Amino acid sequence: MDNQVLQTIRQKLGDAIKTSFPEMVRRDAAPALLRGKAQAVIGMRRAGKTFFLQQCLADRLALGIERERLVYFNFEDERLGGLRAEELGTLIEEYYRQFPQFRHQAEVTWCLDEIQLVPGWERFVRRILDAENVEILVSGSSARMLSREVATSMRGRAMETVITPFSFREFLRGRNWPDGAPHRLPSGAERSALRAHFDAYLEIGGFPEAGAYAAARDRVGLLQGYVDTVLFRDVAERHQISNLPALRAFVRQLLRNPATMLSVSKVHADFGSRGIAVSKESLLAFLAHLEDAFLVFTVPLADRSERRRQVNPRKLYLADHGLAQAFSPVAGLDRRQTYGTGPEALPQSFDRWHRSPITTRHPAPGTRPDLDGTGPTGNHPEALPVTLAAVSTAGRRQEPGFFVHSWRLQWRFPSHQYSHIAQSINSLWRKRLAIHSGILPGRWP
Repeated sequence: MDNQVLQTIRQKLGDAIKTSFPEMVRRDAAPALLRGKAQAVIGMRRAGKTFFLQQCLADRLALGIERERLVYFNFEDERLGGLRAEELGTLIEEYYRQFPQFRHQAEVTWCLDEIQLVPGWERFVRRILDAENVEILVSGSSARMLSREVATSMRGRAMETVITPFSFREFLRGRNWPDGAPHRLPSGAERSALRAHFDAYLEIGGFPEAGAYAAARDRVGLLQGYVDTVLFRDVAERHQISNLPALRAFVRQLLRNPATMLSVSKVHADFGSRGIAVSKESLLAFLAHLEDAFLVFTVPLADRSERRRQVNPRKLYLADHGLAQAFSPVAGLDRRQTYGTGPEALPQSFDRWHRSPITTRHPAPGTRPDLDGTGPTGNHPEALPVTLAAVSTAGRRQEPGFFVHSWRLQWRFPSHQYSHIAQSINSLWRKRLAIHSGILPGRWP
């Protein structure tokens, strides 16, 4: 190993056990750590994966674990360029040279950030999971650490935690709104403050960095830069896509039509009429790549027939509703009551991320659109609204708290470990709908 690389590893290890953890907005995600398995923290770029790793370490420090047993190591360092997988063992050996009393005697938590920069890192992680008393969390860009790739390369030795942009609850936390409000009716001032915060959430979106920009123009530029990075680095470059004009047009089509039914066949026909040369198969591949990069996700029709689920249009959601504002601000303001709810309620539970199928359905005329959360037994689904205001096709208000749409979403959780998600989101939505419709909830959730 190059002497400069060795000195860099020693220096970064020294910093890792002495640097205090930064103040951060606490995320609601919780890694399900199991003995002998690594935890892969994945998600769209700039969603807050690095801060989540540091939150995990801070939580263990609060439980009384020695600071020296909590190691955060970031491989995104030009001094570590050219580091090979077989040299990663030096990192472990240098650590235990400083703290030999911990080897095999006390569990050490390692957070390895951007480890995908070292080719073959999976073999190193599997080896130390077997040979050492360690807890390992890994993270990296979505381009090289897609959920399916981590599961394949780790051969069943990794669990996944998906970090999404801020939910509304986390957004409030970032604005110093107190957690765990008492069980009482909110005052008029509290209701007005929540309404203002929610309007800001719909306008700004949930990306942590976006909230720091007061000017809408700066925020739009930031979010458009995020999309460009995903488009070129995570999709075009990674999958060697040469038809960039078609890819860019397809991405714009998706970002400007959130919370709508997506038919790739109709998009293909529309592109043909506009002279954009691309096959339907290429558009389907583009969509799959964009879902892998966590930019969008789609929800199939609720039907027992797999064929009908596949051939019918799917409902489209974005990773964050702020992206729609950035690419179509005028249309976004008109539609934000519709699409602003999907990124809040759905990303932590949709099919690919938690293996729990979410489906959309067309209700009978006159029925309201709901989100159904199915409990652990699957026998008592709980209806959760996905929109905020009800407006008829003529623009007249029909029902407080709902926006007329021609579909519902059905939420299914395969085991008890996900049931709390439906319960917590359901209480949040009840509070929110009551606030925005002017109807107070019976109790503060």
